[in-house]
Amino acid sequence: MSRILKIVGSQFLFGMLLFSLVRLLFLGTYFELYKDLPLLEILTSLVLGLRFDFSVISKLFGLLNLILFLPFAFRHNRFFLGLIALVGGVLTLALLSLQLVDLGYYQIVGRRISFELFTIMNDVGGTLATTMKDHKTEAFGGLFILLLALGSWIWMWRRLLSIPVPKTKPRYFLGALSFIVFLLALVVGGRGGFQAKPIVENAAFRNPILVLGHLSLNAPFTVLHQLTQREVKKIDWLPKKEAQERTRQLLQSIENSEYPTEKYTFYRKSLQEPSSSPTSNYNVVFLIMESWPAHTTGVLGSKIKGVTPQFDALSKKGKLFTRFISNGTRSIEGIASSLMSISALPDIALIMSGFEQNKMVSLADLLDKRSYDTLFLHGIYRGSFGMHEFARRSGYKKVLAQEDFPDYPAKSDGTWGIWDHIQYERMIEEIDQMKKPFFSTFFSVSHHEPFVVPEKRFNHFPESVKDHEWLNTLYYTDWALGYFFEMASKKDWYENTLFIITADHTISGRADRVMDSARIPLLLFTPSGVIPPSVDNQIGSQVDLVPTIMDFLDIKEPHNSMGVSLLREHPEKRFGLFSSGTTTWFKDGTAYQFAEDRLLGAYNFEDDWTFTKGLTDLQSEAHQENIKAYQAYLQSAQNSLLENTIAP
Repeated sequence: MSRILKIVGSQFLFGMLLFSLVRLLFLGTYFELYKDLPLLEILTSLVLGLRFDFSVISKLFGLLNLILFLPFAFRHNRFFLGLIALVGGVLTLALLSLQLVDLGYYQIVGRRISFELFTIMNDVGGTLATTMKDHKTEAFGGLFILLLALGSWIWMWRRLLSIPVPKTKPRYFLGALSFIVFLLALVVGGRGGFQAKPIVENAAFRNPILVLGHLSLNAPFTVLHQLTQREVKKIDWLPKKEAQERTRQLLQSIENSEYPTEKYTFYRKSLQEPSSSPTSNYNVVFLIMESWPAHTTGVLGSKIKGVTPQFDALSKKGKLFTRFISNGTRSIEGIASSLMSISALPDIALIMSGFEQNKMVSLADLLDKRSYDTLFLHGIYRGSFGMHEFARRSGYKKVLAQEDFPDYPAKSDGTWGIWDHIQYERMIEEIDQMKKPFFSTFFSVSHHEPFVVPEKRFNHFPESVKDHEWLNTLYYTDWALGYFFEMASKKDWYENTLFIITADHTISGRADRVMDSARIPLLLFTPSGVIPPSVDNQIGSQVDLVPTIMDFLDIKEPHNSMGVSLLREHPEKRFGLFSSGTTTWFKDGTAYQFAEDRLLGAYNFEDDWTFTKGLTDLQSEAHQENIKAYQAYLQSAQNSLLENTIAP
């Protein structure tokens, strides 16, 4: 067994050493990006990178060597071990070549290579010709490194094959046990540790300094992760220039902005006067309710009375939006849309995708420039669908998860995380300690299957009522929301705060009308009355939240929002995108449903929320312009993510 351990251990050690040397080469090549950063942060990123390295090596070299732990004599055969050495050598050269390609590619795109590799492979000849023409020195330098690595691999294996073959008979029980132990070690290594979910790219981004995250990653990891994702291709429905112009016209019809460069379609700076009285130092509390559907919220048309009395009462004090839609159907889509203002797209969910490497401006980034203290509190466990890592990547100074609550198992619902009312209590405690002004974001947990409540008193609806468990959970989360405002109203920061209450998405399968499958609550509430009570019946979506808050606070910093301010009175020009397998585009009182760029139907959402009375006059100029606007917007959004041209 000691011979096998030496053979396998040497390969793992060689791989880890090679990956680490390439990472140091990356650091040296792009030293200008890191020279002004704290040394401790750089070292932390280098150490974190070992997790990503070991994950790749476990998946590839681990599986290659797994057979060596079978208790059979052939594993010591020189021919068989030579075959392992040959396959391993080819694999080593392939991984090293990929990392050397990535070393140069990073300069072009500003992120680690992933899906782009498959595009490059479609034109190997052209890529090689361009490389030899414009990057001859780098190409020969890379070839030298490959030859050096190959020579080292051969030298290592010559020494491994010289280890004497043990003369003892195979011990089948010990061999089987070793096989199982090694297999379990590969599973842990491939997952990147013992955390609940396998490690993905966003675990590299501990803070908004993207280059630190890029330093931790490696190209083989990002490519392997991309292989498990749905292939995302650039869209070319319209000429690039036309798509950009139409997209900007869509935004400009509501807000007046300047665009610094042609390269970045959405990146712009507002030129507008403030939409309200001076509120530049207001605190912001952003409450995102898990799976709150508008159609079951009393004030927004619930057929069942008494489900959300707290929200209903609060809505009379603020600006209530009756046709506010989620951009997607999952939490990772709704939260990214709300906080990054990057729309959920049919082929892309930003969180837990390789696109988190991209340069983007979040709401926390913008408020940080105003010296806001920032907090993101969620009661789920760290690592759950990438939420914790995304919050850190978004620039929040403090991020709290389930594990940050003392004695958290006793405060949990047993499935998802901490009960909402306990989270709200912690939220109040944290805000009291924050520097003012502050930006605090809360992500609810409790309104989720299996629909349980913490106490019997929240069983408001009896078993005779259909879906009583679901309704009781919604009733409880509404009570917890009221409990938060009861506590907050006693604080000195309450009067000087903008509260945003919305949801991440609706709850699937509960809507009777198609329109309601996208519709979620939105309430903007200022206790001071700066935003007067009103009802807004025009369309809006989650990507509009960042520019709305910017408008309220009169922030003129450049941003990359894919939406527009909801405080501007241009109702007929608002738009929205809802992705749920098919894509629905809301514009000018019409809902257009598409499969990619193919129009499936169009409906008047003013009086046809079931989407059953299809419109027939779709060749009119107005409808054709709206269809072109959809094509331009989706093309610009998706291609900006693919090309890393969201923000410079």
